[in-house]
Amino acid sequence: EKNIFELLQAGAGSDHQRRATWFSLWDREMATIEAVQKACWNHSKSEWTKGFGPLGLSQLGEAEQAREALLKISRGYKGGLPITAVKSGAARLVDSDLERAGEAATALQLLFSSLGEAGSEVWSGYGRTASLKLDELHSTIQAMVEDPWFGSGEGGKIRRERAYLELKSEALLLRFREELGREDVACTEVAATASQVLYLTDSVRKPLILIEKLEDLLIGRLTACTEGSRMPPPPEVQRVIEAATEIRHLLMGHGAGNRCALHIARLLDQRAVRNWNRSPRMPKPDIQLRILRDAMQAVELAPHNPDIVENLASLVLQIDTGSAAEQESRLKTAKQAVDRAIRSVGSNDELEEVQMRLLEQLDPQEARRETQRRLYEARQSAGK
Repeated sequence: EKNIFELLQAGAGSDHQRRATWFSLWDREMATIEAVQKACWNHSKSEWTKGFGPLGLSQLGEAEQAREALLKISRGYKGGLPITAVKSGAARLVDSDLERAGEAATALQLLFSSLGEAGSEVWSGYGRTASLKLDELHSTIQAMVEDPWFGSGEGGKIRRERAYLELKSEALLLRFREELGREDVACTEVAATASQVLYLTDSVRKPLILIEKLEDLLIGRLTACTEGSRMPPPPEVQRVIEAATEIRHLLMGHGAGNRCALHIARLLDQRAVRNWNRSPRMPKPDIQLRILRDAMQAVELAPHNPDIVENLASLVLQIDTGSAAEQESRLKTAKQAVDRAIRSVGSNDELEEVQMRLLEQLDPQEARRETQRRLYEARQSAGK
């Protein structure tokens, strides 16, 4: 491969346009060879299945045979993310599941067809490049009479258009993952890409796959922030929280978003605890309120998570800013959150402790009665 790369460089010389074209062809050839080898693993009925790209297949003289075989197998395809499925090993031509085999065939059709340049970018993981190329290709593809890799007539046009939309979905998902992980991409741009993915759900055959994949990618980024060896810098945490919050609202419009709520809550909760513990001194009043907002938003997103609810209650008990009425209001809000969590998931020592401490602040007499009640129940249990 290195020798061929050097040969292409020498052949193109100083002609930058020619060099770009040749390298693009080479990248596509190598991506398609890899995809064919993976999709056709343990398949040796035809010479073309041993691993050829568009150029190699043309030299072999088996392009027509490959087209016919892929058209036949792809009839079992019902929609999805075909290139992603082949790359992950989930779809192969030799598969007892005809839908999976059809998915593998569709992936190869994409790579060999007029969509192949963008398809090879998806295979290589370059979502942004692929999505831009697909935007450029769309008018050209619509003007084409037909693409032999998808068949002839009206049926071929329909298959090509569906393939285009599903390839666009794969490209945008890759682009979303890339943008979500880059600190230099604004949260509004990340949310805009997510919106484009969800817009395509009205046009593809399996919209739930796109919705679930989008939420999975969002959860993955949030988890990386909360479970890494250390949290990212504050500006990056803020960017991820803002993007995740906006994307969750978009997902809720499609009947999703519940799974990522807990992960957003955990990041907010961790930020609140970290900021509170940053200094041995009591934080300034404005910082206390900022920390409190994070903790309250976390509880709103995950009202049944005992750790998050306990952290809110602990913070409220320590915060000393604001008027007496404001402090009482915060205590009542925290007490309601603790009571709700106990009813939902059951009690534990930590929740019972903060529940009692909150009650002592709100109603000392009721707190004494509650203490006596608990002692009585403990004695009764011990007597049994």
